Amino acid sequence: MSTIPLPLAGDAAVALAQQALRGVVQVEDGGRGAGAGVAVDARGLIVTNAHVVRGRSAAITTADGRRAEGRVIARDDDLDLAAIRVELDDLHALEVGDSQTLRPGQLVLAIGHPLGLNDAVTVGVITRPPEPDDPRELIASNITLNRGNSGGPLLDAAGKLIGINAMVAGPGLGLSVPAHIMRRFLAARVDPRPHIGVTVQPVEGGLIVTDVLPESPAEAAGILPGDIIAAVAGRQATAAALIDGLIAAGIGAKLPLDLLRAGHPLTVTPSVAARA
Repeated sequence: MSTIPLPLAGDAAVALAQQALRGVVQVEDGGRGAGAGVAVDARGLIVTNAHVVRGRSAAITTADGRRAEGRVIARDDDLDLAAIRVELDDLHALEVGDSQTLRPGQLVLAIGHPLGLNDAVTVGVITRPPEPDDPRELIASNITLNRGNSGGPLLDAAGKLIGINAMVAGPGLGLSVPAHIMRRFLAARVDPRPHIGVTVQPVEGGLIVTDVLPESPAEAAGILPGDIIAAVAGRQATAAALIDGLIAAGIGAKLPLDLLRAGHPLTVTPSVAARA
């Protein structure tokens, strides 16, 4: 393994990078080159860039040297994301961080296989956080990305996954797809998909519940059509915030929702279920 030193981060960040390397894989697409991928679920779910895997399968090499054939189970060329499933149930999944509160100047690390150098780590800072006006909300950093970095993780100073490295926009300007966009992609395209059993529409002040599925977690929690979801896990309620909340909570966990019912506030905590 070759690792570029982290002069700005110190020994603690080096240790974090070494830990994160366990969750980074090499992705080879039928001899058309190699990129990186990130394990996001210990049971064999890997995320990479769509441009790294053009076909329906890819060869995966884990950090400990195991090789497996992976199936491309979802892709979105506009977001430049793809999901791969491999028959391994003991991957080291990286913990996903908060990519919606990033600030310029924050320390970040990138891991990949640039120019044939396996498991290389580079360091830099965020120069532009995700912007809602950008449909992909790309993260810009001064990390230099090269061929082979594509699909690898962008990590914060705590070693959490905050982005998938995607492209070079210029000298010292790398662009990454933020982790919250990755989460939405997985929630929409990859089973199991989390839900609580409500249909909602945006209104002033949040989301109005237009329908509640019978025998759903929402019904069990007492949510009614006409309720307005004002906050999701303490965050202003939007469609994106609800999706993010479902994914962050995880199937089987409770999701706190602040409601308004006929102008009166109340809080409910439905369980997150897997969509059938």
